[in-house]
Amino acid sequence: MEQIKLDYFTVKKHLDLMNEQVNRISFTMPFEGDIGRNKLEFTDKWMDREAKFYSLLVQYKEILKKNLEDTYVSIELLKSQDEIARMNHKQTELKNL
Repeated sequence: MEQIKLDYFTVKKHLDLMNEQVNRISFTMPFEGDIGRNKLEFTDKWMDREAKFYSLLVQYKEILKKNLEDTYVSIELLKSQDEIARMNHKQTELKNL
């Protein structure tokens, strides 16, 4: 029977790197002063679109953080389950001696 084993430290290292990268992501909301005194229909629509885009990016970053947190919890659980399974396997081997 094939076994799938969690390489905890490698996975944790990659998650830590991903978390660092997510934390480095920064966004700046466009400032209306950036477009000068232009009050055109186009600039109003552009600022509205940029505000929506900014909001989506902020939401996306929060989702990434939540997914990383969930993955950290999952690998900790898998690590614990692997340790319990390993101990049970050793106890079974010792009983069979």
